[in-house]
Amino acid sequence: MKIKTFIVALSLMFLLTILSLINVCYSTRQVQIEFLYFESFCQYCPDYIDDYQAYCHNKEVVENIQNEYGENVTVKWILFNSEEGVNKRKEYGLSPTDWNCIVVDHKFVFGGGAKFVNETDLRQLIDYLLAVPEQQETMELYPTLVWVVAASAFTLGFFESFSPCVLVMLSFIVSYTLSDKATFRFKEAFLKIVTFGVGFVFSSIILSWICSSAVSFLPSIQSYLTLVVCFLAIVFGLNSLGLLKFPEHSKPLIRSFARKYVLSYAGIFLLGLMFYFLDPCLAPIFASVATLLFSNYLTLALILFLLGAFLPFVITGLLAASISKITRKAYQHRFLLRGLSGAIVIGYASYLFYFAIKLLTTA
Repeated sequence: MKIKTFIVALSLMFLLTILSLINVCYSTRQVQIEFLYFESFCQYCPDYIDDYQAYCHNKEVVENIQNEYGENVTVKWILFNSEEGVNKRKEYGLSPTDWNCIVVDHKFVFGGGAKFVNETDLRQLIDYLLAVPEQQETMELYPTLVWVVAASAFTLGFFESFSPCVLVMLSFIVSYTLSDKATFRFKEAFLKIVTFGVGFVFSSIILSWICSSAVSFLPSIQSYLTLVVCFLAIVFGLNSLGLLKFPEHSKPLIRSFARKYVLSYAGIFLLGLMFYFLDPCLAPIFASVATLLFSNYLTLALILFLLGAFLPFVITGLLAASISKITRKAYQHRFLLRGLSGAIVIGYASYLFYFAIKLLTTA
């Protein structure tokens, strides 16, 4: 009991460390607004009445935003026909008559000409940008952030597959399929372990694809989907920490599948595919967390996540001759390994959960 308590305490300390690092690396952003104004209209000339009214309205909107958001928003007033204004027009692809437009974060253009800026839409965009982590900047400007994304995605992938449960299954595959061989065959054992790993990692690809596709086709559900995924991730993490216990009804089913499919490479691939979703001591949620957490660096994050998930299988395959010994050692420290895994997934899920709640409450 003392060992379990120590492991839970160590995992919680690790969790707090993760949350602290994430909070430093992903701070809430400051929104930048540029108002390309032009006020030298003849307010009594029929041809310019609409333009002048648009200027007055948009100017009032900018002043309201500046007063109400305070330090969270920086506002820059740029005369439309000044040298800087001309350069900005070229940068944003504006026409010579797109005066009195509002540009948010150098990307989003509101108004222009006689168009009245919709203040509600502008506020919703600002609230969204303030609520989400600052991942919009380029890799060249923030190389440290890219390294954090890369390390985090790789870590999530590694601890998804580095589990005593996986090692036990790999040990069973090697011993069951090679037990009738007179001599140990390294190449065959390595290929069987890697094949299982390919099936396991392929399940991660399926899960991340489902998650990213849902967000792409229905962006409005991203916050709600994030809440659901994070809730499930925290539940799985608590199970890994031993603070919750899942019923293990799937254990007999896994053993049945293992004996049925383990004798062929196609069967081993299918076994890895099913094992990812069936084994209760795993957290088949890491891929979804990584997809939502690093949506702005999805390709980079997914590649490194998959590399991290596949690495334990390669290492285990290279050490296939000693897999029984490795499995016994890992099983002795199973509480520590599962605790670390649970702490990691709870840390990332809590971070996402916080920003999803903040986004929904400020929308």
